Amino acid sequence: TLKRYKNFADRVNLYYFLEPLNFRETRGMVRFRIAKAGNTGETPSLFTYPGLFALYLSTKGYPRKIVTLCHQVILALIIQNRSKAGWFMVRSSAGRVSINQGKGFRLVIATSLSALFVLIVAAGLFFGKISESKPMKEISDTASDIVKEKESSSGMQSALSTTGTTDLSKKTPLTESVAKTTHELSVPEPKQRAHSPLLGNLAIKGGRTVWHLLRDFYGDFDNGQFEAVVLANPHIKDLNKVIAGEFVNLPALPAKSNPLPAGKYLVRVAANENIKEIYELFRNYEQLLPSLRFLPYRNSREGLVFSIFLKDGYNDIESARNEAGKLPQPLASNAGVLEKLDDDTVFFTNRRDRRLEAE
Repeated sequence: TLKRYKNFADRVNLYYFLEPLNFRETRGMVRFRIAKAGNTGETPSLFTYPGLFALYLSTKGYPRKIVTLCHQVILALIIQNRSKAGWFMVRSSAGRVSINQGKGFRLVIATSLSALFVLIVAAGLFFGKISESKPMKEISDTASDIVKEKESSSGMQSALSTTGTTDLSKKTPLTESVAKTTHELSVPEPKQRAHSPLLGNLAIKGGRTVWHLLRDFYGDFDNGQFEAVVLANPHIKDLNKVIAGEFVNLPALPAKSNPLPAGKYLVRVAANENIKEIYELFRNYEQLLPSLRFLPYRNSREGLVFSIFLKDGYNDIESARNEAGKLPQPLASNAGVLEKLDDDTVFFTNRRDRRLEAE
């Protein structure tokens, strides 16, 4: 531009070319603006580390884009009553604003996933060859066992030939021999059935995204859990662009803690082994009843269960029953009150009620 206006360019002594911020500078800018906006002397941490990384990848370090996207993220935090923005919230917020992400973000994700896939395949081939190769010591031990077995069998045959018929009368009666053998043999215990690595799969409906589905199932989760979802869906090239009707596999990711209130009576609205039926029921009443929580779990008595609970816990059973009776039909007739779930219950969502955490 200055070359077109030579008379103006003659008056410019210094040229500064401002480049985009790097990740460290982006994080510092976000912390600085949050601290100035709060005016409390403390800087609240509103972004998780994966969330900050998603913010940087989406904006490429341009300050104006950072400010615009942060504004949308904070609005989402207020609407969803959450205290921190993770990877998925930042990515979904970026989709609602006009931020041209270009090919850089997709290239980073594709490169990371490709490298991870190559490492997994290489590790599988390496350990597969190790398991197939039999150590020389084991082969020699097996050969010596075979030789000993043959020698013992030949010695037994010679002993039988020299003993004759008189020794046959000295044998243990058949019933005693069978009884003794039956007593000495141990019956192997039945093996426990291996759990499936997947909770199941669901088809994406029109107007919904993968991020909404994962938020409903897992709540707050980190980058490691996101990678598990990516690996469970090798047929999906880009989780941001999933067409309606395509199925998404949901891996069984155990939660770090019990998301239900401790020491309270619980109202279980519905429970079933059918993932589609319970999730559709939850989606139908989610807007009408914000107090509902979708909660998949597993224990040895019930197996894998998809359930809907009320978020709040109650101090006595009567209060819980009264609250269950206020639910619309057919939820009220199917609801039940539980004192607690089995001790070996494993949950598959990390979502916790922010009000309970504040208490």
